[in-house]
Amino acid sequence: MLWITAEGAFTDPRRRPVRLRPGIAHLVRRAPEAVVVPLALEYPFWDESTPEALARFGEPMPASDVAGRPVPDIAGALERRLETTMDTLALDAQSRDPARFLTLIDGSAGGGGVYDLWRRARAWAGGQRFTPGHGDAPDQKGIPR
Repeated sequence: MLWITAEGAFTDPRRRPVRLRPGIAHLVRRAPEAVVVPLALEYPFWDESTPEALARFGEPMPASDVAGRPVPDIAGALERRLETTMDTLALDAQSRDPARFLTLIDGSAGGGGVYDLWRRARAWAGGQRFTPGHGDAPDQKGIPR
């Protein structure tokens, strides 16, 4: 398994068109037995003070499908697949719907410190249950989604 930043640098996920460095196309030509899987990552802020880490894997592509083509053609095919994966993830991220994702690790919710102390006291004074998150509907743990 090889993970690389094929653009040659970390870039904004909204930047279009996606342009990859030619090295990834050369690797695909040299390893026709490989399978190339595009991966899009975003770190949007939804309801908490820390970002969500979102990932989407794109459609796998056997390198043998393009290995015999010229390097610019291979790069173009990879760019289109990555851009499609990035666009799909962007739509999912903008929906702010956690049901579109499989949660691998839950982080903490709430602002912490004096802010949450104030919110906790206000909930207690009002006879309500304190939930540290900022979302609307609490889940089974009492933490809003």
